[in-house]
Amino acid sequence: MHATIISRTHAALLALLCGLTPLGCDPHDHNDEAEAGSEAGSEASSEASTDASSEASTDATMDTGSETGSDDEQDDEPQDPMTIEIRENEPNLTMINAWTPKDGVSVDEVAAALTDGLSADIRELPGFVVAGVHASQDESNVLVYGHWTDQDSLAAAQTAIGEGQAPTFAAAFGLADSAAHPYRVASVITSSGASSMTIAEDSSMLTMVNTWTPKEGASVDEVAAALIDGINAEISTLPGFMGASVLASLDESNVRVYGHWEDQAALDGVQTAAQNGEIPLFSQVFALADSLAHPYAVRSVIAAP
Repeated sequence: MHATIISRTHAALLALLCGLTPLGCDPHDHNDEAEAGSEAGSEASSEASTDASSEASTDATMDTGSETGSDDEQDDEPQDPMTIEIRENEPNLTMINAWTPKDGVSVDEVAAALTDGLSADIRELPGFVVAGVHASQDESNVLVYGHWTDQDSLAAAQTAIGEGQAPTFAAAFGLADSAAHPYRVASVITSSGASSMTIAEDSSMLTMVNTWTPKEGASVDEVAAALIDGINAEISTLPGFMGASVLASLDESNVRVYGHWEDQAALDGVQTAAQNGEIPLFSQVFALADSLAHPYAVRSVIAAP
């Protein structure tokens, strides 16, 4: 698993995406890294139809629908996938945790261990809302993008893990090194004009997460503002762009761009635009920060019960 430093030209193509997540990590570590809402369908049979809506915290919602049928019919409607919403003014604490596999360990092993640990232990802890496990397609790391109700809940969870109250989740630390940061969503820019982006399992979209580390003398706020300007003015107009969320770390370590593209060909178009000098405003960001990007697949989304 090797992180790839993006050249100015190539970086532009990866530059508009970046995200992050939770648990048991040093919020001051400066490694790069990447959370979730949920939907589920409820079944009903017979003549009476039932509609139920179950609550999920803020960004993770579970919608339950019911079907009616005759006495012979069975409702085999599949469950809708769980999702996470990325939106400005998020009331919950956003954490992005990057897990780098240790020697001899694969990204798949780490992603599976995190999914098991989140499902068995973490989702039961007070204050946990939702988390999405992202496996990098270049075998570099696993990102967990997560939401907690507040910093105190996250701190209590870290204590619980340290005290052995989350043994399944703790096993992940034997497979990978983790680095987590807290974030605020500075901006969400979408091709549809929607005010939020959705993280979902089995999404057909290409997910790119780019971590921008400010150079000496530049601040996280300056980098975030430059990214927002460049994405709004130039990147969002390119074919295949679907959305990008700019997340500024609260510990002043980096800015992440969590982005969605229709496919690899659309993302390659950013590189072409950069080579042709068609995105000069966005290209100015490279004078403020170094970028590192990875493509991801969402392996799982786990919400609080």
